[in-house]
Amino acid sequence: MVYNEIEYKVTIQNLHIRVNQEALLKNIIDEMPSNMSIVNGSLRSNYYEVLAGVSTELALPSALANPNVSVDGQKINVKLSEPFSLVSPSYNEDFNVVTRYQVVMTFKLKVNTVEPPLAVGVNSLLQKNTVRVFFTNNPSELYYASATNDNVAYNKILDADTTDLDQDPTTLSHLNASVNATILNDQSYFATMSKTVNIPIYNIDVHEDGRTYEIKIVNTGSTDFTIDHFVDLLPKYETLVTGSLEVIDATGVSVSPNVNVDKYTDSNGDKFERLSVSSPITVYSAITSNVTPSTTIIRYKTHVDKDMVLAKMASDQKRNIADQTNRFGFYTHANQPAIMGITRISDEGEGNGGWDNNVTTQHRYTAQVALRYITNNIAPTIDVKTNTISVSNNKEVYSTYNPNTDFVNPGENIAYNILIGNSNLSNTQTIEAGSKVVMILPQGISYLGYDHKADGTVEDYPFLDAVVSVNDANGNSILIWNVNTTINKNTNKTFRIRVSTENYKFTTYRSEALFVPKQTIEQKSLMMNFQHPMNTVILDT
Repeated sequence: MVYNEIEYKVTIQNLHIRVNQEALLKNIIDEMPSNMSIVNGSLRSNYYEVLAGVSTELALPSALANPNVSVDGQKINVKLSEPFSLVSPSYNEDFNVVTRYQVVMTFKLKVNTVEPPLAVGVNSLLQKNTVRVFFTNNPSELYYASATNDNVAYNKILDADTTDLDQDPTTLSHLNASVNATILNDQSYFATMSKTVNIPIYNIDVHEDGRTYEIKIVNTGSTDFTIDHFVDLLPKYETLVTGSLEVIDATGVSVSPNVNVDKYTDSNGDKFERLSVSSPITVYSAITSNVTPSTTIIRYKTHVDKDMVLAKMASDQKRNIADQTNRFGFYTHANQPAIMGITRISDEGEGNGGWDNNVTTQHRYTAQVALRYITNNIAPTIDVKTNTISVSNNKEVYSTYNPNTDFVNPGENIAYNILIGNSNLSNTQTIEAGSKVVMILPQGISYLGYDHKADGTVEDYPFLDAVVSVNDANGNSILIWNVNTTINKNTNKTFRIRVSTENYKFTTYRSEALFVPKQTIEQKSLMMNFQHPMNTVILDT
């Protein structure tokens, strides 16, 4: 509930260490905040003896029994018929208080909650209440406890009543104290809403099934409000797991409402599975739930249709589906005030009556979460460089061929340095063993085997099986190697072959190399039109 009344308590006591030092209390003025007024008959005074921390109410002295109470604007004036003597407390030998006396005045103020001094959209406001207590003592007669920055107490004399704030010439000094009260706006609703998902980037090769979505609605105001009904538009490739939707209120109570599942078609003709819940939901404020933050949770699970996702990826020749969104919207009664803090948009003109298929609802409160689908994929690459071969100290030396500066004579041997690899993208999958490297050598180029080591023996490449050589109908020589090991993400393998050029013939040779990775079934579905990595090298003689 919202409390429309505030009780204030003013405690006045004499803690002066000087024996028999009286504090002569005469008047009390309370300055009420602008939207408060006193509750008639609520002001009362009490007199207590406090002995060893235990309070005992004493008979009310006559000076306190019938004060003159008046209200002047926002001031409550309490005037005693005569000064009341608050005697100093008794102390023990260690100067600790043993017995002290207190005058306690309590009163209630009612708060105007119909027209609070709050700007539109403001949830709460601190209102300051200041009380001033007046004495007939001279300021120099009384001291009050204050504190320095290092929390060491010291005494200061009271303020002089030089301007006669209480309009009583007999009072010469006064003290004041203030306290704040928080005024809540119970005429408007305030809340925040968010939607989250446990797997925003869903990898169909890694994640087992679906996603879990959660909508959190936090009531930040002082008043409960009601969600009349809500809808949720799932992504294209997801369906609700039956029985998974639950609503948990701020007190922890969970219910599983009935859910209607159908299809929603947007203005672009795209279809989405739509979840509709028509059971009203009360979103409690912290005052009602006694929980801060006061949060209502809507949670459910979905199943991802991996076959549909793969088919879409294969159709688009892309290994990810981005720009997917799960959208949630709730509706309130038409006569309910707007909820501040949550995105509120028009529900008109979207399909047949908006998300809820209801032409009478004009606005909805929405939240959404962005999603992606990805699949593990390989990123094969191949690169070929031409090397010239020279002999130094009976050893072959391989150097990079530069067509602008280097010249190869007809009949000379050259080499091709071949690199195969896999990229370092975040979702790159290992290329399985069994991939193929293909080298197409034109007429006039003959395969001589692998390059030579420094000692003149032929180099060995354990990751390659023996080469298979065939000729095509055009007279080209086709070399095929089986790669007998996997190629992990961000790794590569290199090997070099030696070839000869044709004697007595000046020409341009065009050789081609291809890398044909072994693919899983999922990878094949994504590579229907996949162009295997190819590299072409040109050699002039």
